[in-house]
Amino acid sequence: MASGRAGRRAGGVLLVLLLLAGALLGLDRGLHAYAERRVATELQNSLALAGPPAVEIRGFPFLTQAARNRFPRVDVTASGFSGSRSPGEPTLEIETLQAELHDVRTEDGYRVVRAGRLDGRAVLAYDALGGYSENPLSYGGSAGGPGRVQTKVSAPVGGDLLAATISGVVTVDEPNQQMVITEPAVEVVGVELGDEVVDRLAERFLEPIPVGALPLGLRLTGVEATETGMVARVTGTDVLIQEG
Repeated sequence: MASGRAGRRAGGVLLVLLLLAGALLGLDRGLHAYAERRVATELQNSLALAGPPAVEIRGFPFLTQAARNRFPRVDVTASGFSGSRSPGEPTLEIETLQAELHDVRTEDGYRVVRAGRLDGRAVLAYDALGGYSENPLSYGGSAGGPGRVQTKVSAPVGGDLLAATISGVVTVDEPNQQMVITEPAVEVVGVELGDEVVDRLAERFLEPIPVGALPLGLRLTGVEATETGMVARVTGTDVLIQEG
C-alpha cells in the first residue's frame, strides 16, 4: 500500500511538473510572438513601410533573453521602401532587405530597439535606377566573371551616331557611398573601337550611381549585378530603431 501511495504521489508530482513546463513554454512562445510583432511595428514606422516586415528573434528560451532585454540575433526581411531621404536626390527604391541584427537591446516595451551591428542584403530593380542614369540600365550577363550592367545608346563614333551597347562591372566607392561602373566594354556592330573611345563613351553613359542617405544610418559595402537586380551589401553599427 505504501509503495502504491508513493507511486501515485510521484505520478502527481510529475504531472504538476509537466503542466508547469507546458505553461512556461506557452508563456515563452506567447511573449516571443509579442516581441516580434513589436519590433516589426517599430521597423515599419522607422522605414515608412506599407506593411510590417517579417521579424524572427533567434534563440531559446526567449524568457531568459527578455529578462535581460538583450538578444544575440534578430532576422528581418522588409520590402518596398526608399533608400534615400536626402533632399534633391532621386529616390532609390529597394525591393527587399534581408538583415541580421546582432547584439540587440530593447527599451520601453520594445518601442526602442538598438542593434550593435546590422549586416544586410538589399535588392534593387534595374528600373529603380532610372533617376540616376540618362539611359535605362539592365543586366549584361557575366561571361564567366562578375555580373555586368549594360545600357543601349546612340553613340557618336567617327562622326556618325551608331547603336551601341555599353557594359561594365559594378563596384562600390565606400568613402563616397556610390556605385561605380568599371571594366567598360562597348559593342558596335561592324566597328572596332580603341580603348580611348571606349573610355570616353563609358564616362559619358555609365556615370557613378550615388546611393544617398540609406535608412537607419546604414552604409553600402558591396554590390553585385544579377539577373534579378542589383544586390547590395549594407552594414551598420549601433543601429537605432524607434518609432518614426
